[in-house]
Amino acid sequence: VTGLEVSATGGVECMLAEGRQLLSLDAGLLSNTALKDDRPGADRQGWRLGLTWQLQLGAGALRTQVNYARLNDDEGYSLLLAGGAKRRLHNRFLKIQYSRALQPDLDLLINLSHQGQSSNITPFENQGTALDIGLSLNF
Repeated sequence: VTGLEVSATGGVECMLAEGRQLLSLDAGLLSNTALKDDRPGADRQGWRLGLTWQLQLGAGALRTQVNYARLNDDEGYSLLLAGGAKRRLHNRFLKIQYSRALQPDLDLLINLSHQGQSSNITPFENQGTALDIGLSLNF
């Protein structure tokens, strides 16, 4: 463990279309304090924003989630990377999920998700897409 992260988040949520749709928005501030003096980048500060929309479709539900976050280092990350620049991260996440109850305690889940991270320091850039199909057992 190299840091202690604290966040303050608030949001709103409302039901639409006679309860068949749910829309929520949340936002927050992030602070990650280095627990060791020699951690690259030292402390980090940032914020995040999230939007969720859910639609009831018969016996199932379609849920879409979009998140964006930005995190900045307080000090240069490393002299070996980008000349010691302070690292800036931009995280994007999209998830589309379909869920349907198969039995009272058993749900079918289909998830399509995509995440991406851009940075002013190239080795911290990445992206990926995943498709997951599975069962959820509630007990």
